[in-house]
Amino acid sequence: MMLHLLKLPLQRESLAGPIAPSTGNRPESNDDSTPKLGEWVLVEDYLEGDYQKFISNSGWVKPQCMTTYKSIPAFAHWSWVHTGGQLMVSDLQGVRYSDKYMLTDPCILSLSRDYGATDLALIGMGLFFMTHQCTDICHSLGIAHKRPNMAAMQQFLNKDMIQLSTSYIAKEQYDKLPAQTKQHIRSILLASVGQFMW
Repeated sequence: MMLHLLKLPLQRESLAGPIAPSTGNRPESNDDSTPKLGEWVLVEDYLEGDYQKFISNSGWVKPQCMTTYKSIPAFAHWSWVHTGGQLMVSDLQGVRYSDKYMLTDPCILSLSRDYGATDLALIGMGLFFMTHQCTDICHSLGIAHKRPNMAAMQQFLNKDMIQLSTSYIAKEQYDKLPAQTKQHIRSILLASVGQFMW
């Protein structure tokens, strides 16, 4: 996949591989997502094929992920285990080809909530594990038993928090959650990781 850096009006510079941080000549972000003349935008090639959402950042998993797309939720689970419960790759969508997936626009869930408005933090991680059912891929990766204590988690992921996170959770809304609730969910997630991390 090729990413393209464009300066409007369409002065094109193609970039392949990792993108280095921009230096200078970069406009301040605006509240409106519509690009303005003179702004730089980053776009990707069109993905040919059946574009679909596999998992969301709020716990939803496409039903076919138990049979056809098993590697997608297993990857999210693996990312949580691999980072010691600090991060989780989520919100995965794209196109499945015969030998690979081309995924786009993922979201990172983090304990510190450092990754923007789609980072649902502890709530997103907890909701993922409430819906995730390990398959043979999780077993082959050795992560099937590496999960939070969901009985304890469910006490704190009440209906209001689930509704808040599945619609859209703004930073201001997340910040209003009781600190004790956020800390308890964090301790459940990290205690689970601590049981099996090196």
